[in-house]
Amino acid sequence: MNSKKELRNPAKEIRSKINMHDISKLIIAKLLNTSVWQNSKNIALYYPFGSEINLTPLFDENKNFYLPKIFGDTMNFCPYKTGDVLKENIYGIKEPQTEVIAPKITDLIILPALMADVNGNRLGYGKGYYDKFLTLNKIKAAKVVLIPHELLLENLPCDTWDVKSDLIITQFHVYEIINK
Repeated sequence: MNSKKELRNPAKEIRSKINMHDISKLIIAKLLNTSVWQNSKNIALYYPFGSEINLTPLFDENKNFYLPKIFGDTMNFCPYKTGDVLKENIYGIKEPQTEVIAPKITDLIILPALMADVNGNRLGYGKGYYDKFLTLNKIKAAKVVLIPHELLLENLPCDTWDVKSDLIITQFHVYEIINK
């Protein structure tokens, strides 16, 4: 099995070759039909960067949204609503300029991923911000990964500190992770 580092560039290459615009619409439609989404009011998610799943249509929903903001080697979430000022961080990712929230108010967290597997593991960008945030704050919110089917594997390499997701949603299926 390839290492996480060896999988990142091929994942980015696959993403650059698929129609993320159409796939994003299909995945968002599947998400909106889940009970996890329908029963959540406070949702932490990421502002799409590069060829990531486009989550911006979700901001039209009647929910409270929170975007990540990096503070050195840690991350927290800050409130966001359409029209709020966003500034690019050191990675070029747009961040809110609002105050940090208490992490435990979130009902649902949508995790970014380059790849995922059917066991709830995800391949992130390599800095560990989300795993640290979820572990340090003992987050109980549902954790969801939205990923093109083309980037869903049977198994990904994982480390002891990796936090598994509860749901993986592709344009074709919703995978509920039972054995975490």
